[in-house]
This record gives sequence, C-alpha cells and structure tokens, in this order.
Amino acid sequence: MRKFIRLHGTLALIITVLAFSINFPGIASPRPVWSAGASQPILLVKNNTPQAPFGDYLEEIVRAEGLNAFDVLSLGSLSSAELDGRAVVILAETSLSDAQAALISTYVQNGGRLVAMRPDSKLAAVFGLAASPATRQDGYLRISDPQLLASGLTTQTMQIHGAIDVYNLQSGSAIAYIHNSAAQNSGTTHPAVVSNTFGLGQAVAFTYDLARNVAYIRQGNPALADVDVDGNGFRITHLFRAVGGGTPWLDVTRIPVPQADEQQRLFAALVKRLASPSRPLPQWWYFPGTAKSVLLMTTNTAANPDSYFLGYADLVSSLGGKNTFFLSFGSVLSSTVNAMRAQGHEFGILPPRQFNDPTGAYPINNLTEGFAAYSTWFPAQFGFAPSPAYRTANLDWEGWTTAAEIAASRGYGMDLSFVHYGAWTRFSDGTWPRGHIIGSGLPMRFVRQDGTVLPIYQQPTQISEQQLISSVPPTVEPWGAFNALDLTIRQLDASLQRDYSALAIMTQLDYEGYGEVRYFVSELLDYARQRSVPSLTASEWLNFVETRRAARFTDVAWNEAAATLSFNVVATATPGVTLTALLPTIYNNRSLQSVSVDGTPVAFKVDLVKADSYAFVSMPAGNHQVVAYYMVDEPISGLSATSDSPRKLGEVMTFNAAVTSGTNVTFKWEFGDGALGSGSTTSHIYRDYGPNQGIYNVRVTAQNAASSQVVTITVRVTLPPKAYLPLVRREQ
Repeated sequence: MRKFIRLHGTLALIITVLAFSINFPGIASPRPVWSAGASQPILLVKNNTPQAPFGDYLEEIVRAEGLNAFDVLSLGSLSSAELDGRAVVILAETSLSDAQAALISTYVQNGGRLVAMRPDSKLAAVFGLAASPATRQDGYLRISDPQLLASGLTTQTMQIHGAIDVYNLQSGSAIAYIHNSAAQNSGTTHPAVVSNTFGLGQAVAFTYDLARNVAYIRQGNPALADVDVDGNGFRITHLFRAVGGGTPWLDVTRIPVPQADEQQRLFAALVKRLASPSRPLPQWWYFPGTAKSVLLMTTNTAANPDSYFLGYADLVSSLGGKNTFFLSFGSVLSSTVNAMRAQGHEFGILPPRQFNDPTGAYPINNLTEGFAAYSTWFPAQFGFAPSPAYRTANLDWEGWTTAAEIAASRGYGMDLSFVHYGAWTRFSDGTWPRGHIIGSGLPMRFVRQDGTVLPIYQQPTQISEQQLISSVPPTVEPWGAFNALDLTIRQLDASLQRDYSALAIMTQLDYEGYGEVRYFVSELLDYARQRSVPSLTASEWLNFVETRRAARFTDVAWNEAAATLSFNVVATATPGVTLTALLPTIYNNRSLQSVSVDGTPVAFKVDLVKADSYAFVSMPAGNHQVVAYYMVDEPISGLSATSDSPRKLGEVMTFNAAVTSGTNVTFKWEFGDGALGSGSTTSHIYRDYGPNQGIYNVRVTAQNAASSQVVTITVRVTLPPKAYLPLVRREQ
C-alpha cells in the first residue's frame, strides 16, 4: 500500500539526534493561576487529583468557548468571600468534604448559581437528585431542553466516555437524558445534565465529567495508545477504532455530529443562562472578524519536482488562497521556497516515525528522532525556522499524547495529523459520513491522562483528497472530483451554518498535475472566496487562536439605569489579528442600539449563531474599553418578504424582508431545508431538489425587544441540465 508520503532523497548534512525527556519543563512546571480580580463574573473552582485530573482542561474548554471573564481558584482556598458576588461558579469534578459541600450548598441556597461536573453526591439535593447514585461506564446523551433546542443545539445523540453517575430525578429538571445507544429511542429516565432551583439559587450538574469526555472524544481511547490494530504500524486513526472485533471507540454514525463541540456549546449556553439575571456575558467569537469558518489548505510533499511546487502555489495564489506545505527530505530548492513564501505560502515539516536510509547514516526509528532530524535539517536547508504547525508522515503517532509532547518540546504549536482517513469510517449501509472524527472542527490544546495541558493545539484535518478522489491512490471512497467537491462544499456549508469549524484540507503534491485535483482545489477556493471564508496558513490560524485564548474580559458590568453593558478587553496587541466579541441583541427587554470602543462609536454586524441573533463587535487585538447601549423598542408592524425565485439548483437565491415600523429589528430566515439566514437581505443556495419537487416554504421572523412577526413565502428550485447534477457527472 502506498504511504501517505514517500520519503526520498539523501540528507545534505549529518543530523544530530537530540535527547528528549517526556517531563520537560515547559509542560511539567506549575502554571500560574489566572485572576483578574473579584470583578470577574465567573469563578472556576478546581481540585486536580489522580481520580479527577481534568480541572485544567475544563479551563481550556471555558477559554475555547470564549467565556474569558473568569477567575480560577483551588478548592482548598474556596471561601464565602470568594463566592460572594459571582454571577456563576463552575465546579470541576472533585470530591468534597462535608464543610466544602455545606459552603457550596449555602452559596446556592442564598441565590448563587452553580455549574458542576460530576458533582460529589453530597450535593445531590442541590441539583434535585436522589442520593446514592449508581455508576455506569460510557453511554450517550441527548439534549431535551426546548429552549436550548430552539437555539440550534443538536437534536442528535452524542457519545459519553468515562464514568456517568446514574441518578433518579427528584425536584430537578433534565436538560439532557442519558441514552443507551445512538438510537433516538434508547433514552433512559436518568439525566445526563440536570437543572434545579435550590432556595434562591439555581444549580446545573453534568452527571459525567465534560472535560474528560471532550478529551476522550477528541484524542481517542488511551487504552489504544501504541496498539497497531491492522498490522501496518501505529497510526492516529487507531486511537478511534476497535481491537479484535470489539466495540469501536468512535461510533462512526456520530461523525456528522461535532459532538465534542456541541457539548461544549451546551455548557457555554448554560453558563450564559445562569449569568443572565445579573448581566449578559460577552463571548469571544471563534474566528477572525465576522467569518464563520476558515479554510486551511495544506499539502504533503515528497521529493517532488520544483515545477510541482510552483504550479500548485500559483494555482492557489491565483484564487486568493494561501497554502501550508509540509516538507519531507527532498530536492526542492531554497529559491523555489522563497518565491512561494513571497506569495504568502508557508512551509513546515512532515516528520516520520521511521526512515530507512540505505546508507545507514541518518536512521529515524521513532518520532523523537524524526522531530530532531527534521528540526535540524529544515533551517540548515532553507535558512529559516519551519512553521510552528506540522503534520506527521503517514499519520504516525506515539502514545496517547507522546507525539504531541515531543513536538511541543521542540516549540511546535499546532498538530494537523488527525486526518479523516480510512475505510473504517464507512457506515454499515455502505454510505460515507462527512464530519469530524474527533468530534470537533476547532483547535484545542492536547491534555495528558494525568490532566497536564500541553502547550500545543490539536487541529483536525477533515478533508483528504486521498479519501475522496478515486484517482488519487490509495483509493478509499469512489468519487470523482465533481462529487468530491460537492461533498466538501456541503461540509463547508455545514461549518458556516451550524458547526463553525476550521476546515483543513490535505492534498498530496504528487498529484498536483492531475486535472481532477486542480479542478477540486480551484473550485473549492473559488467557492470559499464567494462565501467570504478566509484562506489562512496554519501559522496565521495558530497566531489568531493563541491571541484569542489569552484575551480576557474584565470589569463586566450591567447598569440597569443607563441600560448599558460595559467591559474592558485585555489582550496582546498582535498585528493583523482581529478579535470579535459576541453581544446579545436583546437583554432585559431592551435591544442593542449602539456600541462604542474606546469612546468611539463602531459599526457591528447582527448575525445568527446557531438560531440566535448576536451582535458581532470586532476590534484589533489589544486593550480596549467597550460600552454597549440598549434601548426600549417600538413594536414591529407590516412585515413583508420577497425572493427572486425561481432559481436553478445550486444557484444563489436572494431574499428581502421589510417592516413598516419597528426599531432595532433583526430578521431570521428559515429556508425550509434546515438552513438558516439573517438580515433584511440575505441569500441561500439550495443543493437538494427535495421531496416536494423543488418547492420550499421559507419562514422569516422579524424580532426586537418589543414584539415579533412571522411571514412565510413559497419559493421554487428548478433542475439544471442532468449533466451538472451532483452525483451524476464524474470529471475525467
């Protein structure tokens, strides 16, 4: 079988393999607690133990969801003074003493708001749960809360890995139920997430540890570390599979659901809901500006001719794209690389676990030696450091996180090796899923089994031409370029609509000259440009992600008399990085009217996140003062809607809405095929003829803080010539 990347050529210098220790200082040393003063509305309380080690990773989840207005406190330092005045307290999984349980119970009873991960049973009454739960290993959950479902969170079941406490409900209300399988009808009466009013306060519990589960969904099964399930050497995908006919770690029917991301978004929604009585919480958006996805074009290379590099770089550049090339030992010239860098492309390493040099001078027998060799060779060959992002050759891996630790020890910051690849992803009915094998399309830092968070991000690669295009060996799925493009565009549309993923594409430079490959790449880049999806290099994406992670909100305050939300932004001034804060468009029966940044009024965009409207307030990375002004609205009247129907399948259809009266009106469109849109003018592309022969009922809702109105119109989609229908034409 052909490997993901061939290793050719002879090194031009002797490689010195440097020693490496797993417990290197950058990971093992204690990390300072982040605290911005008692004004922070969120308090995260953690107590890492061998039995519950993922408190630091729960902090990473809070940061990943952009709720960066929090203090961190160890459980041993918790006091009533620390709890006083907090909008929400988040409690990581931990056991509690009787005194600690009483302190937290009193806090909630007196009006406090609490979210806890697999809480100690001493707090069962706080969450409206019966005492003395049973415990099970693994399962599924499904959200049942109508308000959360209406906001656009998934209606599908999602996996839970790890221990789940099985409680009976008493006074609490289930937000999500435990399911026994992926089947929608496999639900139990036991809550996976529960909410309860306790005294004057409100408490929410996840009956499993969300942090552990997200880590296990994203990084695979720790018990499969270094297990070669098919005899071809240990690969990343083996972490998600089964051994000897057992149950796969990843239920492939869940691949279309970004189940780690959705569970994090459920958590974030609950934190914001609990905080809402005291103030709305600003939240960092996942992407630069108002983008709803980014495209990461990446290419694995072998000892390819320089003409391949230049031809591919010119193609990507001509469509406004940028590409990250991962280099193996080979013959590409420094002058060629520099010419491509001038176009905005970047270069990183593709280290292997083994390199069988016939001379015996440069052996590589593990990833430690692979990273050492490539990290020495690259700057000597090209005169500059490689990209901080990398991908391993052949999707090689070691341990559960050992490979990431090796990379981090050498200063690399982002891994793109977790690729959707292999026949093992196929559904039992013979169809193929699109989605996320790690349950996420967004970067998160790796975490070790002992709970140590590593300073390196896991960014999945969702699209591989070797998976999707049958002319690119080894063939996995039987598609031509036209159909592969259609499937990829649908996944990009899903990212723009509801998944909010960074879509990483893996190509092989070996096939740069293939007409199918060039067609696929050029059409994808052109579509991304039409949909305002930025094309970034991996290091540009990493730079944004790091800046966003560290940026925090302070002094978040709601002034009821003035109807203003104010907060400060503390962020590193990073050239070229734009951060965007999400603000609710309606709060406390008022609508957002205007926003100022550093005393100057700024424009903001109102758009949907899932099914809820938010204001996107963008600002250059740095320190800022933000004030958002809310006002009482004039009721809406006279809503009308039009479209330029009919349009052909795959063409853009434009929609317009207007009202005769009403202030601060937002518009939400439901296009009848599951997609949503926003704005008084919007557009949509129908990709399926549908069960009603191209007829769709489109619903538009106009809303402000005073009222709402709904209008439904009917539109029609016509069929193009048969030769242009997806899954009919195959490019030659």
